[in-house]
Amino acid sequence: MKTAISLPDDILSAAEKFARMKRISRDKLIKQAMVEYLKRHSADEITKAMNRAYGKNPQTIEPVIAKAQARAISREKW
Repeated sequence: MKTAISLPDDILSAAEKFARMKRISRDKLIKQAMVEYLKRHSADEITKAMNRAYGKNPQTIEPVIAKAQARAISREKW
């Protein structure tokens, strides 16, 4: 499907330069950028849903276990 979009000159210029550097078409660059953006933000929606679901219930984990989990998580590379 074809569509028209408006972009500021500086963004379009940077996109064209980047597309030339990567040896891809401007259309392909914009398509890839949109796919990446949508992937990233669909994860945001999942996180929001999980926060809503888990935010309704009070924590029922023993304090000692919760503390151990917090220590273990803080050592993880995210």
